[in-house]
Amino acid sequence: MENTLNIVAAAKGLSHDQKSIIRTLFQCDCPVAIQFFDTDKTAIFQLQDRELILIQNRQVSLTALGIGISEYWQSQKCNGLKIAEISVIEASRNQQKLETSNRFLDLYKQGLSYQDIGKKYGLDKGRVSNILESNPRFQAYVKEREEVCQQQRIDRSNQFLELYKQGLSYRSISKKCGLSESRVRGILKKNLGLQAYLKECKEAKVTADLEKKEKLKINLWDRSIANCYPERTATLWDYEKNHDLDPKKTLAHSSVQIIWLKCPIDGHSWKKKVAHLTTLWQRNGRSGCPVCAGRIRKSKKQPTLVEAYTDFVERYWNYDKNSKLDLDPSVITLGSNKKAWFKCPEDGNEWQVNIGATIAHKWSKGNAGCQVCNGK
Repeated sequence: MENTLNIVAAAKGLSHDQKSIIRTLFQCDCPVAIQFFDTDKTAIFQLQDRELILIQNRQVSLTALGIGISEYWQSQKCNGLKIAEISVIEASRNQQKLETSNRFLDLYKQGLSYQDIGKKYGLDKGRVSNILESNPRFQAYVKEREEVCQQQRIDRSNQFLELYKQGLSYRSISKKCGLSESRVRGILKKNLGLQAYLKECKEAKVTADLEKKEKLKINLWDRSIANCYPERTATLWDYEKNHDLDPKKTLAHSSVQIIWLKCPIDGHSWKKKVAHLTTLWQRNGRSGCPVCAGRIRKSKKQPTLVEAYTDFVERYWNYDKNSKLDLDPSVITLGSNKKAWFKCPEDGNEWQVNIGATIAHKWSKGNAGCQVCNGK
């Protein structure tokens, strides 16, 4: 009872500003920087003199007596005021909170962080955050700023994309815009326009390659030996020896490519550089066959030893030793460079000698070639 009387006595004579300061400190429930009450400094010092508040390190807080007065007021209002009066007081309290929150919002818009605002008013960062987040204007401002930042990011990404389309590499863009290459790469990677552009470039390249191939095919056909000299190619082209070489893809005036041709008249096959051949066709209209031109005579097949010198083979051919060497007189021709064994039926002498030389120097002159019989 005595404590209540002391509280009632201490609350007497308080001005409206002094009561407002006590209520504000009671609502904050924590020390508040003295700068918060710059317009009420006289009232602040009067409350300090009455020992209702404590100023320490430029922080203002309620004393135990000040807290008691606030609690007494609160109990009296709840017990004695009508519901309408309580609503008015609550609205006034909410208005004070809103004004404080708006003051914090103005500082936030000026670029101050939660921590900077807290230092200015003696509040911790979490308390400042709670006050600001309860303000609808703050939520709208944050959303608006996020939209602006998002649009700025999109604009910057599109700017990088335009530079990329102009042929600049990631490194060149990074140097031009003062960012790291990895940062530029990351910004462009999130741009949907880049993916569409790369897909478009890939499709354009595929189309261009196809058109180039078709153009090359047309150009190759126009310049091919099959197109420039269709009759000659159809008549002389040796498909067997040219294998996979296609006359439709062989340049008519190539000075490097060598092709095989076959004469339809005598069946002779020869090879020649395309440019030399087509030049010959243009000059005199001939096929280019060297046999038909008389420069090469087809070699006649030589007779075998049995066919030309049957008697010498029967008498002097050493079948035992020559069979081991796989030499057959019915297959070997007169100009052979192989060495064969011979045996004289008169004295049994055996010797090995070059077949072609024996034919040319001995048998063709009627001499068997036996050195014993010849007295050597």
